[in-house]
Amino acid sequence: GSVLGALVVDVPASRVASDTWRGAALMALAGGTVLAIALAAIAANLVRRVALPVGQLHKAANAFAEGRFDTRVPVAGSDEVADLGTRFNDMAGRIGTMVSSLRMNEEFLQRTIDAVPDGIRVIAKDYTIVMVNRAHCTQLGITPEQAVGKPCHLSSHHLEGPCSPR
Repeated sequence: GSVLGALVVDVPASRVASDTWRGAALMALAGGTVLAIALAAIAANLVRRVALPVGQLHKAANAFAEGRFDTRVPVAGSDEVADLGTRFNDMAGRIGTMVSSLRMNEEFLQRTIDAVPDGIRVIAKDYTIVMVNRAHCTQLGITPEQAVGKPCHLSSHHLEGPCSPR
């Protein structure tokens, strides 16, 4: 065959190799930068959508456990974490209502037994005093705090053991 043309490359091989390595290094740097940006975006999204809401839920659960029954968590979105926050708020509302009702009933019962002129103490099966009226405290010269939670035999008879069932 006939030769239609010729290409003469007048570049040293060492320069081709160094240009190739430089290009590879720049590509690796660009790829690493894109990877770092993507990982940072994923981490920021996880913090915003999972870690922060779970942290708020944890804080609210602790406050609720300490007796602050009006505690609620902010809910944003419609994912599983938001659903968990909504369910927590619903549960907290129901429990808060029940606790409030129990407190009102307990206060009503206390006012009722305080209206009785005779000394009254309510004793649990384990002989622990769970409630006393004012007349009982006046008769013994004690406060309700000194009686409630103590064994009945220790409070009124100063005995180490329960009174005889007879």
